[in-house]
Amino acid sequence: MHVPLAFLLAILPAWAAQTPTAADLVAKNIAARGGAEKIRAITSMRVTRTVGTPFATVRVVMLRQRPHSLRVEQTVSGKPTTARLTTPKGAWDETPQGWVARPPAVTTELLEVDADFDGFLVDYEQKGHRIAYAGQENVGGRPAHHVKVTLKSGAERSVYLDAETFLERRHTGAVILPNNTRVATVLDFSDWREVAGVMFPFAIDEDRAAAGQTFAVYVEKIEVNVPIDQAAFAPPTETRK
Repeated sequence: MHVPLAFLLAILPAWAAQTPTAADLVAKNIAARGGAEKIRAITSMRVTRTVGTPFATVRVVMLRQRPHSLRVEQTVSGKPTTARLTTPKGAWDETPQGWVARPPAVTTELLEVDADFDGFLVDYEQKGHRIAYAGQENVGGRPAHHVKVTLKSGAERSVYLDAETFLERRHTGAVILPNNTRVATVLDFSDWREVAGVMFPFAIDEDRAAAGQTFAVYVEKIEVNVPIDQAAFAPPTETRK
């Protein structure tokens, strides 16, 4: 039985009708998140999270300020709060023995990934990143577009955008641990909610290749355009090697 091609094309879902470009997909992702204007209208954030780890439950408070300032405070019940700090002036981790500075090359990559206020897809060309479309794959039982991202530093990330919503479903790449080693990591995003007109994931599952470690991240609240004491981003006065 011969089925006309026009009929086959008519019954294809919209996302399968034509091969998209990476640039088109990134534009749709930014629009799905709320659009560039609303994204840029946010200048600071306080994000409160609960992270379930193989070892303990950790309360995490993230302070972010445009364009590249990030402070992450982590508290485990019964233990002192420790912090991580990433700014254009450097990156440091707080330990019981004091602050430890990250190497310059590591700091550069942390600024591109962790501390980029808008995310590395926004204004990727101006930031010196490159993107390429790598086809469609199945992620969590749903079709997703695979976009390969090469950051200006040379680090690589794979981003999977939901074929219907164009929001991020998954990121893969190497995460830099506090001891400056790299571990292959998969981040799955879900429970997207609107805050100040911009979509954010309120659930993140992180799977690390090292020892099969899995982390479940639950966002309790996101506060935007909040005043942040600039002392929170000040470099430590003393560090150790």
